[in-house]
Amino acid sequence: MTNLERSLSESAVVETTISIISSNVIDNKLSTKPEEKHKDNDLNDSSKVTNEAAKYGSLCNFGDLPYWCQDNRDIVSGYRRPTCSYLKCAYSLFYIHNEFALGLSAVIPLTHAIILYGVTLCFSVISLRWLILTGILYIAGALVYGTRIPEKWYPGKFDICGSSHQIFHFFVVAAALIHYYGVMQSMMYWHKENHECTLDIESMKFN
Repeated sequence: MTNLERSLSESAVVETTISIISSNVIDNKLSTKPEEKHKDNDLNDSSKVTNEAAKYGSLCNFGDLPYWCQDNRDIVSGYRRPTCSYLKCAYSLFYIHNEFALGLSAVIPLTHAIILYGVTLCFSVISLRWLILTGILYIAGALVYGTRIPEKWYPGKFDICGSSHQIFHFFVVAAALIHYYGVMQSMMYWHKENHECTLDIESMKFN
């Protein structure tokens, strides 16, 4: 065998080896299962959320939320992380997040009215009994919707009518109507009993 033939033979062996290695690398990349890729992405997302939680007290940014929680991209931070836990959800009432102010929108003026008028008088001047019933209906609707009752007990039976989402809307509408009725009752009290603002509220607080 001449030197030229030997060189050509060695070059062919090198090219064949490189081709085999390249094929193996490509096959390994192609053989990676989509599930494994998604799993890695989920782990990365989970790590991001965990880091945000450690840094910002159980809060995360819009981009760290699962896609099904991403509703308003213009609100970029202060989100509560999905916890899949009723206890942890209840705990979120005790730290500030971007839904915190909404929850306090009724509690703060209600507390102010009780301080100003006292509990007994509040049943007349702000229709406290109807406000309490309104709150109960809102909470009941949220619980039904959050627990996915009744469809989680009978999957497929409430696809068209009677699902938790529809029941939730029923409670919301009922609560709004009762709230309206309470406001009207409160207005009637003030227009009938104190239309000239002459009553001594201090003397009425504990009567």
